[in-house]
Amino acid sequence: MQFISLTPGPTRTFAEIDTFGPIYSYRDVFTFWKMVKDGLSIPLLTCLCEKYGLELPPCLMQLPTELKMKILELVPGDSVAKMACVCAEMRCLASDDGLWKHKCLEEANHLVVNRSSVSWKAEFAAFWKQRQKVRSDMEISRRSVTSPGIIAQFRRQRRQR
Repeated sequence: MQFISLTPGPTRTFAEIDTFGPIYSYRDVFTFWKMVKDGLSIPLLTCLCEKYGLELPPCLMQLPTELKMKILELVPGDSVAKMACVCAEMRCLASDDGLWKHKCLEEANHLVVNRSSVSWKAEFAAFWKQRQKVRSDMEISRRSVTSPGIIAQFRRQRRQR
């Protein structure tokens, strides 16, 4: 069995590829899959639909990878985290450190420092948790101040003085 190489270079047999073992990283496999999907499957599907007069199925995942990255750049950071739960491709796209640095600059610019070895995704997650805690605390304090029991108790204490 022989594989056709999508990149310049010699074709390899299955036995030759198998001798490399698990040295290919997930990122390498994703890159290969992206090349096949964007360079072969999607154009083939598009041509077949046009040839036979069929409508293309609406699907975010059929968009080119670069366009999906642009979409992820435009949505809020919490939505990017939610989209990472959709499928393996979105998880891989949403794990891009450059994307999370952009989100930190956009939503939490006080976090941006001149550190080269920082996980921007982890920084954004910590910022988000802290922001949610502050909002929750503010909501609890707002409820306790405006609840009828507290107001009635405050009025009784004023009358007793």
